[in-house]
Amino acid sequence: LQADSNSSNRHPQWTSDNGPFGFKIFNPHTDHLTVWVQGQDPLHIIKNSKVKILGMCEINVSRLIDEKQMWLPLRYGNQPA
Repeated sequence: LQADSNSSNRHPQWTSDNGPFGFKIFNPHTDHLTVWVQGQDPLHIIKNSKVKILGMCEINVSRLIDEKQMWLPLRYGNQPA
């Protein structure tokens, strides 16, 4: 999973596990996060080559400033794992 803000973060962080994971918004001017979910292929990740993007979404975080965010992995049907 990769998350990137639209303002100052030019080097988004990757996490290779299934979660849970959290993020903290440090820049008060950030108004949204873009999140990419990619297929887990260690060979491609190590080589930093093309990977299969499973999906992406944009999240409005303007009302979440200074609040701790915790995301949990979902199973089929969008139910918490």
